[in-house]
Amino acid sequence: MADWKTDAELYDVAQELGNKIADMYTDAGVWVSAGTNVNAVVESVRLDAEDFMSLDPQKIIDEFERMQRAASQTGEDAVAKALLDEAGIRLQANWNGEAALAFGHQMSYIETFMQQQDNQIGFAAHCMGTLYALAVNARRSYHDIANATIAACEKEMKEQTDRENKALVSILGEVAKACIAGFTRFESAGEVVKWGLDGFISAGSATYQAVMEGSEAKEVVQRYLQTRNNLRGSFEDGLNQLTKWITLQESELAKVRVPLLEPLPLCMDIKGADFSYDRFFSTERDPASFGPKVEQEREKLKNEQIGRPAGLIGRRLAGGES
Repeated sequence: MADWKTDAELYDVAQELGNKIADMYTDAGVWVSAGTNVNAVVESVRLDAEDFMSLDPQKIIDEFERMQRAASQTGEDAVAKALLDEAGIRLQANWNGEAALAFGHQMSYIETFMQQQDNQIGFAAHCMGTLYALAVNARRSYHDIANATIAACEKEMKEQTDRENKALVSILGEVAKACIAGFTRFESAGEVVKWGLDGFISAGSATYQAVMEGSEAKEVVQRYLQTRNNLRGSFEDGLNQLTKWITLQESELAKVRVPLLEPLPLCMDIKGADFSYDRFFSTERDPASFGPKVEQEREKLKNEQIGRPAGLIGRRLAGGES
């Protein structure tokens, strides 16, 4: 799994940068002095870091792994498909009648439903992967910006000259576009989850190099603020790209018919007045001896329930849980 900066690491580098800016301003005789102003600078930089902590990579990983498990039980589950096909063959071979025919359709709808779920899981997993790429790159970029600015502050104060003061900053709008465009290469949810989250990191690798340097203290801070704003806007652009894609896909998904979730035909609804096992029979069993027997048992159960206490007492008398 890709290396990503934790909240603690971002807070630490923000704390260090805030103190370094205060030291640089003090050394240059600018407005910052010890006490409240220093604390305000440090707190301001910590708030900058929090802008890029809004997406937690670990939570995204957890959700992606949950989708991996779901994907293995839908489109790619050969065992489930085999059992479903076997049940359908037996049904067609042994059962007849209007209800049997409708039930056969339901068996077919189950497979269609599995395919539809696979498509939706694949889309959701792809969204998670894109979100992961945005989260990881945003955190990495801000951490790099902060470190490079610290080096620039030290250089301005003549504390050192060797430390790198260049930051590698992700163009997150382009990262999102690249990840979204990759969706066309996948035919199933299984392919998306096999590609893995690291695949999204490598797919969206648009970056530029920012030089955090200035001849004076104010110029160093101004360069930091400009680069931070660029990253913040880029982060927002990437999230907007993903939101727009999700909205478009949701609109398309809403048009998809899901037969399995539609109301059952009346002849199959065991709670409906039109249901009868005479509509669901086997040539090996005499319908006259089966349907009436079922109706007799249903009527018996109905009579047993008349007068039974409701609520907790009724459930306890029936042997149920309290």
